[in-house]
Amino acid sequence: MVRRRPPSAQTPRVNARLLRASHYYLIAPASAFPVGMTIDIRGTRASAKGVVVPASAVVWVNGVATVFVEDTPEHYSKHPISATTHVPEGFIEASLAPGTRVVVEGAQQLLAAD
Repeated sequence: MVRRRPPSAQTPRVNARLLRASHYYLIAPASAFPVGMTIDIRGTRASAKGVVVPASAVVWVNGVATVFVEDTPEHYSKHPISATTHVPEGFIEASLAPGTRVVVEGAQQLLAAD
């Protein structure tokens, strides 16, 4: 006779405190922490120079973070960004000049039309 676990035991556990960007790090020795343990790590980050690109403006094209910038009125072109410095608002990007007009809504539609 095979006993099934109740449905609640089969669903993944969700920690309500983690409703934000999460990052995974390899910690050695891994046996020092129990499986599923939540760890808060605080640290400082080096300052970064550039402009903040909202997360809503970023589309991923073949694994490359890309934004659409306005070249001329009503004409937009793809501009790859590094997306290495993540901040709560999006990404800090050094290749864009301050004042560059970036599509923040409908970028997926422009990508589909391209």
